[in-house]
This record gives sequence, C-alpha cells and structure tokens, in this order.
Amino acid sequence: GTLLRVEPRTGEITRLYDMSIDEREHNPIVMARRGNRFFVGTFGEDDGKAELAVFDRDFSGYTLPFRSRDPLVGLAWFRDDLYGVEIFPYDEPWTPGSANLVRFDAKTGARTVVLKGFASFPNGLVVGPDGALYTSNWGTSFVPGDGEVLRIVP
Repeated sequence: GTLLRVEPRTGEITRLYDMSIDEREHNPIVMARRGNRFFVGTFGEDDGKAELAVFDRDFSGYTLPFRSRDPLVGLAWFRDDLYGVEIFPYDEPWTPGSANLVRFDAKTGARTVVLKGFASFPNGLVVGPDGALYTSNWGTSFVPGDGEVLRIVP
C-alpha cells in the first residue's frame, strides 16, 4: 500500500505515501500524472475497495473525486479526459472478457463506460504516437502464445 519514488540515476528509493495507514488494503497499482496532480488507481481486495485517488505533487494526502468501484490496471490522459482500464468488475470477478474501458470526467468525476467487456485480463494503458489508446489483452495467462496488444480509438 505504499507509493514510492525511485531516482533513476541513483536507484534511491523515497517513500511518498503509505495508503495502508487506515488498515485497509488499497493496493495502488497504476499511476498517471497531469500537471501537479498524480492519479492513482488501486486494485482493492480483502475488505479494501478499488479507488481512483488524486494526490498533489507533495503527496501529503489524497482525495477521491472520481467514482470507481472496479480495480484499475491502466490510466492515461487522452485529450482532456482520464481513461481507465478496469478489470474484474464487482459483479463479475475473475471472469475473462469482463474488462471495461471507462472515461472519467475531469470536472464532475463521473465515470462512463466506453467499452464493456472488451478484453480479458488487460494491464496498462498508454497513448500511442498515433493518438490511439493501447492496452494488453490476456496480459495474465498460462497458455503459451496468449497475449496481444489492443488499439483503441475512442
């Protein structure tokens, strides 16, 4: 439950924030930056719910202005909206083909499902040089040859 910063030149590790201070499992798993704010998606489990936390540049605390109930494994800013890849929806845990691509409205915090059930066990989300979003499909699999990259044009 700890957010760390690693200095790339020296390998020095600095603790930025310990999300486990409330004795719940937050499990931060993905982070995106926009200006001086850091957006952290949590996996949640074992009585901790998934969240989308927003930290300021000092990591002195966080707010929860966005509404999310499912574990976030990918976050990326696309134009003026924050997109997220949700895995294991609350009502379909550990089910293949159940990942959602969601958009969070930066002003209201509202969550909108853009693609429902579009992938199985994806991980990560980036904006490519062509302006499209990319994520993995079957990022967690035990079958040789599984895995692919999905291109998404919202």
